[in-house]
Amino acid sequence: MHPSRNSPQSPNSKEVSPVRHTRAVEPFDGDTGMTLIELVVAMMVFSLVTLSVAYSSIAIMTATRDARHRQVATNLAAQEIDRARSAGKILDLLNDTEVETVNGTTYTINRRTSWFNGTQDGGACAATDSGVGGALQYKQINVLVTWPNMTDPDSGVRADTLLAPESKINDPKLGTILVQVTNTNGGVSGIDVDATAEGDGAKTLTEPKAPTDAEGCTYLLRVTPGKYKVQISESGYVNEKNIPKPTQLVPVVAGGTSSARFTFDKSGSVKVTFKPDGSASGLRFPKPPPTSFVGTYGITAPEAASSSSTSDSATYKVFPSGGYSIVAGYHGNGTSDESTCDSVNPSLWEAVTVGEKIYEGFESPVVPSVPGSTSNVDVPTAAVTVTNSTTFAGTKIVAKSVEPPSATPTPSCAEPMTLTFDGAIAKGASANLALPYGAWTIAIVNSSSNQKLPTSSFSAWTGELSGVHGGDVLLLDPRRVVE
Repeated sequence: MHPSRNSPQSPNSKEVSPVRHTRAVEPFDGDTGMTLIELVVAMMVFSLVTLSVAYSSIAIMTATRDARHRQVATNLAAQEIDRARSAGKILDLLNDTEVETVNGTTYTINRRTSWFNGTQDGGACAATDSGVGGALQYKQINVLVTWPNMTDPDSGVRADTLLAPESKINDPKLGTILVQVTNTNGGVSGIDVDATAEGDGAKTLTEPKAPTDAEGCTYLLRVTPGKYKVQISESGYVNEKNIPKPTQLVPVVAGGTSSARFTFDKSGSVKVTFKPDGSASGLRFPKPPPTSFVGTYGITAPEAASSSSTSDSATYKVFPSGGYSIVAGYHGNGTSDESTCDSVNPSLWEAVTVGEKIYEGFESPVVPSVPGSTSNVDVPTAAVTVTNSTTFAGTKIVAKSVEPPSATPTPSCAEPMTLTFDGAIAKGASANLALPYGAWTIAIVNSSSNQKLPTSSFSAWTGELSGVHGGDVLLLDPRRVVE
């Protein structure tokens, strides 16, 4: 019998463990390929090679395209030079810009012209700063052709030539006057030009006088040697001194050229409303009203385009500017940039201390001038009541500026002004006048009499420091108490 499976084991018996069979693990064939790092490096190398090839292809295509554009541009430049050479009148050969499309590409053709007068490049009109130059010898033509997406924006195709007039422009016995009119944007076309004889053998011009061309140039030919007054004019235009018909004296010599340069632009309108100090009513205003414009080009006193002796406003046509400081009175004479009467400008009155109060002047209002539009500005001025204490009735009142009293620290007035107030004033009657700041004498005038008024005839509405001095001098002081 076999022993029972549950029978106890003998003490000497040993437990036999199950036998496990193992074998070495061999690597799979897939583990012998590239690692991830190696794959990334390979892709980067491939990308660099691909980009290099693409860049080279693009560079070749760009160079080919540029060469093709440059060839077309060279032909266009040559055609423009041929057109310039075939021009009928060299004086009519001006700056020009044209656009031409070839094979779907738009080419811009810029032509620039300038005269050479024998001594220097005189620019578009050969006008010189000195006013006198040599004979017009030839005209320089510069052509530049450009196109979109150029490899180098400054590498357009250029062509240049020199053109000489078919016949001499300058007669050996006569002269030429070159006139150039410009504004901030360049030449001004369509400006009328005239020249009148002023002496030294000058004679009336017989050649036709053409208005300025697109470059702001015109030429007065076959001019007898002498001195001439050159004038330009155009409705609604003024020069930088706010003169609507500016002039220049130009000497002309035989066989030479003389030049006149003008700055001329469409004017802007400035409506000035005078605001007298105090509460005076029924004011009389001088006609024309004296108003000064202080700006970039100095001090000017333009004539009013519209005004009246009973109106508190006047309109002026002035040169375009970002800002004019407006002063009531003649602050300058218009012929220089310097002031000729400081007392009319309230900002030039120095601060003074009277008792415990400090008085000082104030800045004048500033207003821009824009071509084709109207700017409005209020300008402070003094006011005074005048009583006719003479023995006669006057037809007008005349005020004359004088040097302020020496005992008073006030600005000077080197060039006195005379202002006239139209309108009758009966004996014993009173009138309110609007006057610029400063020192004044006032007289009652008619056809046979002219008499200054005494200080007892004045009553100033302006400031605490205004008053009478020396028997017949009225001081209108703009200084105000500093708060």
